Amino acid sequence: MTLSGAMTAAPAQIGDRIIYYKHADSNFYQTFAYVTGRFLALTPQSFLDVMTFGSILYWMVGLAPSAARFFVFIATLFVFNLAMNNMLGIFTSILETQAAVQGMSAFILLLSVLFSGFIVSPDVIPIYYTWLYWWNPLAWAYRALLVNEYTSPSPEYEQVYQFYGNLTLGDIVMMSRGFISPTGEPFTEIWVAYSFAYLVPYIVLCVFLVGLGLKLIRVDEYSDTAPVQDAERTSSIEDDEQEALDLPFTPVQLTFKDISYVVPASTGNEKLSLLKNISGKFGAGRMCALMGTSGAGKTTLMVRV
Repeated sequence: MTLSGAMTAAPAQIGDRIIYYKHADSNFYQTFAYVTGRFLALTPQSFLDVMTFGSILYWMVGLAPSAARFFVFIATLFVFNLAMNNMLGIFTSILETQAAVQGMSAFILLLSVLFSGFIVSPDVIPIYYTWLYWWNPLAWAYRALLVNEYTSPSPEYEQVYQFYGNLTLGDIVMMSRGFISPTGEPFTEIWVAYSFAYLVPYIVLCVFLVGLGLKLIRVDEYSDTAPVQDAERTSSIEDDEQEALDLPFTPVQLTFKDISYVVPASTGNEKLSLLKNISGKFGAGRMCALMGTSGAGKTTLMVRV
């Protein structure tokens, strides 16, 4: 669920990147403000997705009937979901097309599944590939889920087998699948905390790299009309000396003077003055903004002009 969702969401962010370029060219906000805001905006949706499908999965499979174990399960999936989404989001900031992002995402997901301990047991991964296992966020999440389940106080998991060195059934199951700590001992509950200690900074790093990629790499041909930097042209516009513009129509200036608008009150015989001696000018080739508080008469002025 989490892997497929991350792979689907990553290419879709290419369209958002165009909007970011347009806003950045207009100096609307800083890059890392945009990246942080998008991360915070998408986090509640990720939590709802994980809570909905994770709850169904947990109770249908019949995992440990413990509220504490359930919430650790949900928290692990949630943090892992954020880690995968933001890791694949790095490629949306540095690759040009959706096809390239999708291809790279598929490759990363293949590595993640292959070196997570799910298909290949961790104890048989070649030593020169072990760095992939310990880097892999899926491996950390998968290990945390196994430890959370097999160290639960369920009667079947707590049963001790003297033949196996007084190990519990949960320890025996994990060790038989190759999940052995670097010291050669079974994984304990502390490794759940280690997983969060790894995944949370990993998310922060990925968010930072997404912002760094957007800030330093421009990967398409988009360019907006940046603010004019030529001092002479700026001066000429401010002095109402309109230069020739490359437009498919003849630029004109819109001026208005002493516009007043009076309407009768809804009650009584009084009259309300909505506009009173308003004058102004909209210069050709310039973007103008009409600002004011609610009820100041902005719409009325535009209608009358």
